[in-house]
Amino acid sequence: MNNYFKHLEIVDSIDSTNKELKKDQYNLYDNYVLIAKEQTNGHGRLTRTFVSNKDVGLYMSIRIKPNIEIDRLNNITCVICAIVCKSLEKQLNIPIDIKWVNDLYINSLKVAGILVESKINFNTNKFDYLVIGIGINLYNQEFDESLKNIASSIEKETGVKLDKNLLIEDILNELSSYLKDYNSFEYMKYYISRSFIIGKKIKLQTSLELIDCEVIDINYSGELIVKYQNSLKTINSAEIIKTYI
Repeated sequence: MNNYFKHLEIVDSIDSTNKELKKDQYNLYDNYVLIAKEQTNGHGRLTRTFVSNKDVGLYMSIRIKPNIEIDRLNNITCVICAIVCKSLEKQLNIPIDIKWVNDLYINSLKVAGILVESKINFNTNKFDYLVIGIGINLYNQEFDESLKNIASSIEKETGVKLDKNLLIEDILNELSSYLKDYNSFEYMKYYISRSFIIGKKIKLQTSLELIDCEVIDINYSGELIVKYQNSLKTINSAEIIKTYI
């Protein structure tokens, strides 16, 4: 067992591992890992459903109490993506693409997603806790009509049946290393190197408007730097609606 994460629980079925770890009873623990064989109501960003069929994926949530400022939330999401990407690539020996801000792709199909949720202490400007949700489509499965052209599994796209236990161990080891040094930019460098939207024109839904822009870069805070109407704009929260070829 990883020395940093001393509390690990595995359950057969649960509605949502993230939802469970946000309950007050987990205040008793500094770090907690919850893994489910299936989720009956798994979700991603913007309350989207994350299909979590039994024994075909990794559905894991991690609750931590990081001593960092709340403006690091985007950065942490990107770091977790990089950690999962790196851990997967160790077994696959092929590069995996990252779509800002929290999705992993193989052959232009989504195979994994990250969801980081938080409770903020406004007195300290830091987090009371973060719950990191990791969902990975590991093995062959059937997706319904609404998803079959959007999502896939790692086994289907690569022919490789990953060792789930080895993957869990590696993710937790990488995460514990990061948590000991929040100021390291190595994972952000990795994240940026795997982004497939840098240099691409995209349609972006912000909180205020829908815009067409060009992605120039991603900074170490996890923000998009885009060219829009002949000027550079920094975006820290938005949804990529479309990527143009």
